[in-house]
Amino acid sequence: MSFSKKAAAVEESKGKAKVEVEPEVGKVDTKALEKELTEKGVSYQQFSNAEETWRKRALKEDYAAMKLKHKWLYDQPIKSEQVV
Repeated sequence: MSFSKKAAAVEESKGKAKVEVEPEVGKVDTKALEKELTEKGVSYQQFSNAEETWRKRALKEDYAAMKLKHKWLYDQPIKSEQVV
């Protein structure tokens, strides 16, 4: 194997490791989010279908931290993953 092929393989493996470590944006752990919202007194059902401005008002100072933690998309409904 030539040096360039080895370097490409190493870079590719680094890229795969990075993807596995960082959760995808828009993939929300709905169970964890629902539990955290319940603790804060916010309805998960209403939160998951609401616009982003409502979500900001509901969570107040916790909004930014929760958005980073749970990675939901801006103004998109949060859908529970259905297991078939």
